[in-house]
Amino acid sequence: MCADCGQILAGAEQISETELELKLEKLSRYSDPFSFKPRHQVVFYASFLLIAANIILAFLPRITPDIVFLSVLCFIICIISARFSEIIWSIEKFFLQFKVSGEIEPSDWWFISREIEIFLFFGLGVILFLFGITGNTLLYNSQ
Repeated sequence: MCADCGQILAGAEQISETELELKLEKLSRYSDPFSFKPRHQVVFYASFLLIAANIILAFLPRITPDIVFLSVLCFIICIISARFSEIIWSIEKFFLQFKVSGEIEPSDWWFISREIEIFLFFGLGVILFLFGITGNTLLYNSQ
């Protein structure tokens, strides 16, 4: 349809209003900076699986509970950061209200630091998990 006069153009695809609404909803969902993006979903669900694996790992002999605890803690931080970023921003905004008056929006640096935090803690959790599996066995065999 022509944006100026409203005339239907030849070869233009006809889209119903419901299809258009669905497409717009999908686009707006990923444009929201607090949305639960696919990469965050992967980290979220993988963290749950690795927490379960850590709990199983804790019952094995020769495993240091400190490593399991630290790994689980890293994955819990990932879960909270990946899924509940809007709540985290609300808490941070509450404390910022004491210093700044008016409406406060998160900066791009806040979102970048959130991404770095999620993947740093996920990576650290995976490294600790792998060390829990292999490192303790290597240390035990060397003694």
